[in-house]
Amino acid sequence: MKSENGAGIITYLDNRDSSIVGLGNKILYLVLVDYENEYDFPKGSFSYKEDKTSFDCAKRETYEEINLQPEDFETIDIDSFIHNSKEKSLTMFLGKIKKDSLANLEIKKNEETNQFEHSRFHWLSYDEIIDNNKSKKTNDIKLKDYLVSSLNWANNKINV
Repeated sequence: MKSENGAGIITYLDNRDSSIVGLGNKILYLVLVDYENEYDFPKGSFSYKEDKTSFDCAKRETYEEINLQPEDFETIDIDSFIHNSKEKSLTMFLGKIKKDSLANLEIKKNEETNQFEHSRFHWLSYDEIIDNNKSKKTNDIKLKDYLVSSLNWANNKINV
């Protein structure tokens, strides 16, 4: 049996009430832009020194990459989506950010390498992310292919 190799949190904001001016009045997903110029979610590798569970890994990686702590979320669903490949697995959780925690967002350096893994972040709707992935324009940033199924799972859970 394959061991869990990584985890993360698909972070979303419910702005359907338009309370956050300047963002669309939709469900919006936090996407990070990595140095391959692709959209990514806060996620990373399981640490046998620091993590007992994939949920521990997801919380740690979300803090390390974008400065969000568990208390910055209204909810983090313990139900998860597991993406398996031949080499590894990735467990993704779904977290609804508190609106007053938006100010806490900050791209952070990797403590081990002292390098930034991401250059910036955006709040995008499901349709914007999917439309970018379908686009043939070379300058459109796309969500990493293997994360699309995680996004579909998250979107279905929110819109139930």
